Amino acid sequence: MIVHPSGNKDNINLVVRGPGYKSHVIAGVVRTYAVALDWCNALKSRAVFFMNYFSSWYSSRRNCKGQVLKKMTEEILEDIEECEQEETLGRDESKRALYALLFVSDRPLSANRLAEALGDTDPDIIANLLEELREELNTRKELPYMLNEIAGGYQLVSQPEFAPYIRKLFQIKKSNRLSKALLETLAVIAYKQPVTRSEVEAIRGVSVSYAFEQLQEKRLIKIVGIADLPGRPKLYRTTDEFLVSFGLKNLKELPSLDELQMLE
Repeated sequence: MIVHPSGNKDNINLVVRGPGYKSHVIAGVVRTYAVALDWCNALKSRAVFFMNYFSSWYSSRRNCKGQVLKKMTEEILEDIEECEQEETLGRDESKRALYALLFVSDRPLSANRLAEALGDTDPDIIANLLEELREELNTRKELPYMLNEIAGGYQLVSQPEFAPYIRKLFQIKKSNRLSKALLETLAVIAYKQPVTRSEVEAIRGVSVSYAFEQLQEKRLIKIVGIADLPGRPKLYRTTDEFLVSFGLKNLKELPSLDELQMLE
């Protein structure tokens, strides 16, 4: 006999007839029971009970028919999990969930990606919550990290003053930094993109074959097409990895040429 979680046997009072009863009847009992209950947690525990009990019971009496019942019960469990995931979060709960997702990610996460993770929430709402969260976190001076918008997404990054300790912890050598030649080549690509290798060489006045190989290996530049020029040379652009490495939201945040001349 199946007893309702409230303890009232009159709510659901179904009797298992025995090994002579049809397998689809028992499967119908399970599905009817799933529809009858409104509590996801109670339903999950009951469904697990049916899966273990009836699958074992029918396997011993009807060979592989118990597997049919097991599959149907697993489908019920999947429906329950979807039901649980689609529960609407409040504003504060959503911001806490976003905080957690950003905390565990080592890459920038877009508003669209975060909206999917929270159950297909409106990306515009997520974008507003992210801005609120960024303002809250970045005004707390006691935190050793901040929330930045990088490469079209959001990422928690450490405060610049802790960089020396982080390099020492992870044994990041200064030799891993880009050389002057690589930086100059990368700068030309960033400001002139899309650009061919010959165009960069014309600006720099030297061969850039090795520089291009190194920048591609570091995933800072990529091939994006073919120029409509004699010889059909390849066109190159910077990547999202370039934006992440330099902490840029997008290419519009690159300093202008006038600003660079002032720095010199």
